[in-house]
Amino acid sequence: MADDALTPDERQLVGKAAWGEAADFTDRASPPVIRADVLRRLLLGLPVWPGEGGGLQRLDVPASVIVRGAEIEGPLDLDEATGASGLPGLVLEGCRLPALTARHAHIKRLVVKDCAFTRLDLAGASIDADVDLSGARALAPGTEGADGQCVVSLEGARVDGGLTMTGAHLRLTPRADLPEGETKRYALELRDAEIRGSVSLQPGFVADGGLRLMNARIEGDLRASGARLLAGEQDALQGQGAAIGGSVLLRAFDTAEAIHRFTAKGRVSLMGARIGGDLSCVGTALDGGGGDALNAQGAEIKGSVHLRAWDGKDGTHRFTAKGPVSLMGARIGGTLDCDGTELDGGGGVALNAQRAEVTGSVLLRAWDGKDGTHRFTAKGLVSLMGARIGGDLSCGGAALDGGGGDALHV
Repeated sequence: MADDALTPDERQLVGKAAWGEAADFTDRASPPVIRADVLRRLLLGLPVWPGEGGGLQRLDVPASVIVRGAEIEGPLDLDEATGASGLPGLVLEGCRLPALTARHAHIKRLVVKDCAFTRLDLAGASIDADVDLSGARALAPGTEGADGQCVVSLEGARVDGGLTMTGAHLRLTPRADLPEGETKRYALELRDAEIRGSVSLQPGFVADGGLRLMNARIEGDLRASGARLLAGEQDALQGQGAAIGGSVLLRAFDTAEAIHRFTAKGRVSLMGARIGGDLSCVGTALDGGGGDALNAQGAEIKGSVHLRAWDGKDGTHRFTAKGPVSLMGARIGGTLDCDGTELDGGGGVALNAQRAEVTGSVLLRAWDGKDGTHRFTAKGLVSLMGARIGGDLSCGGAALDGGGGDALHV
C-alpha cells in the first residue's frame, strides 16, 4: 500500500477502529468500498496509517474491528492468523464480500450478520466467544465473485460459545458425476467441530445442500425447529457420531406471523449419535427421497423421542415420513411417542425399532387434534422385534397396512 492509498472511507474505518468505534455506513445510498487488505492489516496489527515522514505506521491493535453497510473488495484472508493472544474481534453487519477464510486462525469474536458472501471458511479455527452468522445469504447475481452459492465451514473449529445462524440461507451447487469415494460437501459443514454452547438455526434457516454434524461436539442444544434442509451431494442432515449435550429440536413451531415446520428432503442421519436430552421431531415433515427418512440406528437419547403430531394455530400438523424410520438398537431414556404419526415405508419397513431399549412407553396411538382425530398410520412393517420396553406398548386407534405382508412384529 502506498502512503496515500487509503480512500476517505477507509480512513474513516481506520480512525473509528483506533477509538474502538464502529464504522457505520448504513446511511449511505450505496455501500462504500473497503478493500479486504485494509481490514486484514488492522486485524493483524500491520502498518496501515500514513506516517508523517512517509511510509505507513502501525496503530494499536483494536479490541474489535466493526464495519456496517460496506462492500468488501476482494476476499478477506486470515488463514493461520493468531496474533499474540488471538486476533481482535471482527464484526461485519450488512456487508457484501466475496469470501472470508480464517482456517486455523484464532479470533476473539466473530459476527458476520446479515451479510452476503460466497464462502466463509473457519475450518480448524478457534473463536473465543459466540459466533453469529445470522442472515447469511448468497451474493446477488452480477456482483463481483457471485456464483449463486453461500457455504459455511466450521469443520474442526472450536467455539467457546454458541453458533447462531437465524434466518441464514445457505446454498451449495452439487457437483455432477462425483467419482467413487470423493468426499461429499455440505452447505453447512460442522464435522468434528467443538461448540461449547448451543447451535441455533431457527427460525428461517435454509441449507440447500445439507448440514453435516458428523462427530461434532455440541455442549448445548441443536435448535433447528422450522429449518429447511435439502440434500445436495449426500444427506439432508448427516449427524453420525455427534455428541449433543442438550436436546435436538427438529420440530414445528408457530409465531404471530407464520407456522414454521422443520422439513428435510433427503436422509436425516443420527446414527450412533449421543443426545443428552430429547429428540423432538414434533410436526416435522421428512422425505428421504427414495431412501431412509430418519436413521437413528444405535443412537443414545437420554430423554424422550417425539415423532408425533402437533397442534399449531392453523390446525394439526402430523409428523410425516416418506421413507423408512430406523431406531434399530437405539437406547431411549424416556418415551417413544409417535401419536398421530404418518409413516410410509415405500414398500418396505415403515418403522424399525428392532432391539431398541425404551425405558418408558411406546405410543403408536391416535392424536386428538384441534381439527379432528389423526390416527397413527403406517404403510409397511412396524417392527419391534427384540425391543425392550419398560412401560406400555399402546396402539389405540392405530391403522397399520403391511402391504400384503405382516403389519406388526413384536
